[in-house]
Amino acid sequence: MKPVWLPLVLVGLLGTLWEYGAFAGIAALLVVAGWWRSPRLACAAVAFGVAAFVGAQPFPAVVAVLAALLLAAHDLHARRPGVWFPLLATGLGVFAVTLSDEWPAGWDEDRFDHGLSYTDLSGVTMSRAYESSISIAFDVGGSWYAGGDWYATVAMAVVVSLGLVIWAWRARSPTVALTAAAYLAAAWYLTPPAAPSPGLQFLSQEQFRTVHVAEPAGIGHPELVILAGAAVAFAVGARPAGRRATDA
Repeated sequence: MKPVWLPLVLVGLLGTLWEYGAFAGIAALLVVAGWWRSPRLACAAVAFGVAAFVGAQPFPAVVAVLAALLLAAHDLHARRPGVWFPLLATGLGVFAVTLSDEWPAGWDEDRFDHGLSYTDLSGVTMSRAYESSISIAFDVGGSWYAGGDWYATVAMAVVVSLGLVIWAWRARSPTVALTAAAYLAAAWYLTPPAAPSPGLQFLSQEQFRTVHVAEPAGIGHPELVILAGAAVAFAVGARPAGRRATDA
């Protein structure tokens, strides 16, 4: 069996050494996928390409490593089937989506901010650009809105948890059900929204960049609970059948 995960690791790590390394890596991965006739590597190359266009380094490199881990886990799943692999795939997918929102975009941030800025009647330049690093944005109503990331995290957790609960009911898996409940609780209770700071709406774009706003307390990545659930499911599935029957 060919190690289809190896080209992803090499391309992801080497792509950080050159400005256009990620784009050259997409072509290299597609060539290798065609040479090996591997649809899985081709799909991973597409995911890596989307990451290269959406986010700047090191986000594409992280996506490549996560995809390599998923492919290696898929090979292991063929020998050790269980609910751990779907949980792992779900956790890695949600983790990658979360990182895409936290890390810089794949375009020039200064040019992007300038394109979305405007000048009010007093001649002060204001910015409507989303500041992902401090989780604050300037909304249409004209006020600073804090904690937008929290609502997005909770909404995604509700959707993912609902899918996990349906799957747990169909598969009769208490591990998946407990993982879904723990993930939803972590997203709801452990990542509170940041409190808005008064007066920020009157700052210019240049002044706003110099203001330090404390980030909200919390674990930040509740999807790690899903990965922990995958690890528990893998450990439970690795126990000898005789011991599980004795414990039962």
